[in-house]
Amino acid sequence: MSERLAPWFSNVDATQSTVDERPSNCSGRTASATTVSLTALLLEIAPDGEPLPGKVGGTNHAAQSRGQPHLTEEEALETAANVVMAACAVLTAIGAVFSWWQANASKKARDAAEKADANATRQREAIEKIAEALNPAPAEHAFSVEWQNEICFVLRNTGTTPVTVNAIANDVEGLFDVPYPFTLNPGCGQRIYEAPVMSSGHVDELVLDIADSPAPFTVPLPRM
Repeated sequence: MSERLAPWFSNVDATQSTVDERPSNCSGRTASATTVSLTALLLEIAPDGEPLPGKVGGTNHAAQSRGQPHLTEEEALETAANVVMAACAVLTAIGAVFSWWQANASKKARDAAEKADANATRQREAIEKIAEALNPAPAEHAFSVEWQNEICFVLRNTGTTPVTVNAIANDVEGLFDVPYPFTLNPGCGQRIYEAPVMSSGHVDELVLDIADSPAPFTVPLPRM
């Protein structure tokens, strides 16, 4: 405060010197000027040394003080806790969204894999059926007839397992001369003779009574 009053006191000293040097009839106006200057200074200074409102730092300083209230320690801690809780809530929401996205992506990938596997299975089955149609697997029981001459033929086993023939079931007149039972391994044949002069007709097929088979097996008998 003394620094702020120093210029005014200097003015007062200068005014006093002027009063001493001037005639006595000017002392009244000089004193009045000094009084006005001191009054103006006192109006700018508050009784407790703080600037008055509207003066140096007055209204603006008060407005700034009112615009920035001071927080207590408890209020500051509460504010920090609220900020932390809000951040945790945001992180939780982000984690939930990511988990949902990951689960949805995994489900789509799983569905796509299952669909691809089903398509591959269908394609494999179709290829196997085509291969079986083009190259049928040998039957377990299969035979062929190979004529050697007019009265003799070979019954050959073209199947995959050995076969024991107990009899030719439809040879009721004894047309065929062959020892029973006979066993044919895969690829092997049995020579059979026919005596048509002793019969009243021809047989167009052989009905074989096969051991361990619940039903007879019929083999076409084409003629030469």
